[in-house]
Amino acid sequence: MKKDTSIILGIMGVVIVVVVWLIAAGSHNGTAATSSASDALAPTKGPANAKVHLVEYGDFQCPACAGAVSIIHTLTAAYPDSLQLSFMHFPLSQHQNAFAAAVTAEIAKENGHFWEMYDMLYANQQSWENSPNALAIFKDFATVVGVDKAKYQQAVANPSKYQTRVRDNQQKGTNLQISGTPTFFINDKIYTGEITLKGLKEQIDTAMHMQ
Repeated sequence: MKKDTSIILGIMGVVIVVVVWLIAAGSHNGTAATSSASDALAPTKGPANAKVHLVEYGDFQCPACAGAVSIIHTLTAAYPDSLQLSFMHFPLSQHQNAFAAAVTAEIAKENGHFWEMYDMLYANQQSWENSPNALAIFKDFATVVGVDKAKYQQAVANPSKYQTRVRDNQQKGTNLQISGTPTFFINDKIYTGEITLKGLKEQIDTAMHMQ
C-alpha cells in the first residue's frame, strides 16, 4: 500500500512539474503579446509570440499620428522578433474625413493591404484631409496599394460591416478612456510619456526586461 501511494505521489509530482513548465513556456512564448487594449480583428505586424505588444489608437487625419509613423517604423524594424504592433481606429469627430479614411483602411485590410494603406493615408494626409472629394482620392489610393478595383467598389457600395468595425474600435477606445490620438499601449499599459522614439523605446525595453 505504501509503495502504491509513493507511485501515485510520484506521478502527481511529475504532472505538477509539467503543468508549471507549460505555464512558464506560454508566458515566455506569446502570452505577453496578448492585449486587452486591442482585439482579435486588429491588423498586426510582427510575431504573434512577441514579448511586447504595442497597440496604437490612431486617426488617419491626425497630424500627430502622421508624425509618429516614422517612429513606429523604426521601432518595428528595431525589434523584428520581439515586438508586435496592432492598430485600432479612433477617428476624432472634428476630423471630417477621418472616419471615411478608417473605413478605407478596413477595406484594404480585408484585401491584405492594411499596412500599405496605413502608410499611404498618412504620407498623403494633406491631399485629402480637407478635401470634399476624399472618397475619390481614397479610391485612387486603393488602386495604388493593390486592392482589386472591383472588390473595392463592392465594399464601398456596402460599407456597413467596415463602419461597424471602426465604431467598435472607437467604443473600445472610449471604454479605455482615450481622449486623443495617437494613444499607445505597451503590454496593456497606457503610455503617458511624450510621443518620441526615445520615450517609447525606453518603455518597450523596460517591458521586455520584465518578461
